[in-house]
Amino acid sequence: MSVTETRARELTALVAGCLASSPGVPLRRTDLQDIAAVLDAYAGGFAGLGPAGIRCLQAMQGWFDDHGYPPTIRDLQRRLGLASKSSVVFLLGQLEERGYIERPRGRARALRIIRRVPGRES
Repeated sequence: MSVTETRARELTALVAGCLASSPGVPLRRTDLQDIAAVLDAYAGGFAGLGPAGIRCLQAMQGWFDDHGYPPTIRDLQRRLGLASKSSVVFLLGQLEERGYIERPRGRARALRIIRRVPGRES
């Protein structure tokens, strides 16, 4: 199965899961953001990222645009509404492994975005 086919199945499952979670109840804003982020990234050639990775990258892009310097892990934690910094560290590791960001070791605020995704979180 190709990456495109795999991603198409993932998108279908995501949308179906969101719609089936509460029949007759409108989707939550976060569900819609996840679906929109994945579809935008997929259309832009970023099929290797899941909703959380896309939101993390968009949050970093938004922080750079708003402040002119990279966010800290705690800044990203707050911006993404995550409960722990380890969740952010995990997402950053995934983004780095896939070639979306660079993180020089031993330096604070040294994140560098290599590939941007469409849209951004404010």
